[in-house]
Amino acid sequence: MMATLLLILQFMTFTGQSGIRLQAEADRAVYLPGDTIRVELSAYIAAPSSSDALRTGRKLDDVTTYNVAGPVSRSGSGRSQSRDGHSVMGQLVYRYARTLLFIAEAPGEVTLGPWNLETDDGPVVATALPLRIAERPTFDASITRAVLPLTSDVLHSGGGIAYRRRGFGTVVNGMALLTSWHLVRGADRIEVTLPSGRTLTLRKGWSAHAERDAALLYIDPAAISEEQITPLSMAADHTVEPGDWVYAVTGRRISSGWLHVVPDETDARRWLATNRIRPGDSGSPLLSRDGHIVGVVAAGMAGVQHPDVLREDLMLAYDPRPLFEPVMSGTVPRSIADLNHPQDLYNRVMDVETALSTSSRSRGPAGSLLLEELLLLLEEAESAPIPDPELLHRLGLLAQHAGDVGLARQAYRAALTADPMHYGANYLTGLLYVSEQDWVMADAHFSRVASGGPFRHLATYGMARAAMGLHQFNRAEALLNKVLASDPGFAPAWFDLGQVQLAKGNPTGAKQITSALYRLDSYWARRLTRSIAYPELGPSALSELPRLSLEDL
Repeated sequence: MMATLLLILQFMTFTGQSGIRLQAEADRAVYLPGDTIRVELSAYIAAPSSSDALRTGRKLDDVTTYNVAGPVSRSGSGRSQSRDGHSVMGQLVYRYARTLLFIAEAPGEVTLGPWNLETDDGPVVATALPLRIAERPTFDASITRAVLPLTSDVLHSGGGIAYRRRGFGTVVNGMALLTSWHLVRGADRIEVTLPSGRTLTLRKGWSAHAERDAALLYIDPAAISEEQITPLSMAADHTVEPGDWVYAVTGRRISSGWLHVVPDETDARRWLATNRIRPGDSGSPLLSRDGHIVGVVAAGMAGVQHPDVLREDLMLAYDPRPLFEPVMSGTVPRSIADLNHPQDLYNRVMDVETALSTSSRSRGPAGSLLLEELLLLLEEAESAPIPDPELLHRLGLLAQHAGDVGLARQAYRAALTADPMHYGANYLTGLLYVSEQDWVMADAHFSRVASGGPFRHLATYGMARAAMGLHQFNRAEALLNKVLASDPGFAPAWFDLGQVQLAKGNPTGAKQITSALYRLDSYWARRLTRSIAYPELGPSALSELPRLSLEDL
């Protein structure tokens, strides 16, 4: 069952067999001024009967001891209601819930909580973590008319579409369309859809940078005028800083996010931000608050509503300004095919990416040739006067996709030599150490990433798994709570939290977590029930033994 994307704000207190777990959840992490913030306060009550649970559950109506810090106001609340209950290994766990409403009034950080529930065994507290209220962009929503859906087709030699890519392009300067190079590279047919629904074929362009994954194509200015499209303009310089709000326009949707990384002396090309990007959003513009283009979206790791996937909103965009030099100098556009430089290192990497995406070419002799090509590319990238850590990281990903873990490790090692703090290379190296159960080295690499910036939630989960492997269960519990604070729909973290409760000798806590898991995914709930039923397989019985992998349970 799909889990609602919620921000969980929690602190756990267990009080014996009649223990209570109090949990507060907001419907998302980022709001705009004027939005309604819905917070659901739930109490998971392990009690011998429904009447005992009811007596405690009704006390949710009296939960008023909490702080509201930041630009929000109280809107209203509902009465507590019994929502559901489960019997876990003979232990009845009931859930009572109450909804609280707030209004986001202005940009800023917000803290809602803590909430305090008085019980017969003492207070139980749910402590809030900050939410964010974004700045509204100052540009008009009509700006989305300049962002056009784009399709590019690669055709079979005998006709018909071999494969199709979808994304967006942005009208700039009245006759130029800015998009991602990987969308249009090698395409036999490129079309954009105008606001009226009419399609337009693109055949010419000025420039393409594989290194920045951006292309500047020619679009008929008469069509732009007929459609009454107001072109967007480039930002004159870097007008945003880390922590500033930026906006990705993907069709009619505007996604708000804040910047982690901006181009600097180390890497003058890329932006990393928290905008929610989905498959098919490549080529979209990244805008400053006043509507100027600061980047073109190349990739993203969108939050998905699936209990097995940790939500980590992350967007990669590149600064496209160097592409405009031919336009500014009056250069005549040329065939898009002529923009490709097949011997360029970055274009050759794109060739391997395209080949690996075709399953028939990633196996057998063809797959061996691709691995040989990857090795040659890696050697060339490593021997560059100034090795590019982003390219080396990318080669590592391709090697893993091709099934060569040793080559991937070599690429990640080279990336970390060039940039010891590279987010992606550290995270993926940590995953390799997890697969080998080298918990100390995994923890070291995850710790570099979890300190801030992209992948920090994923890395925090990696640290929690490493802490469990090292039998540091208190530390693992704290880390897992951080993970669930970012994405309460991530079922594996709930399962691990239940394992930690078993390791700490708290089966009641594990049963309460099992009840919460049934709201997300019965598969993980059944696995945790099995761990409760067979304590000899639980982590508490393995303090002197090599730890079983969770997949073995």
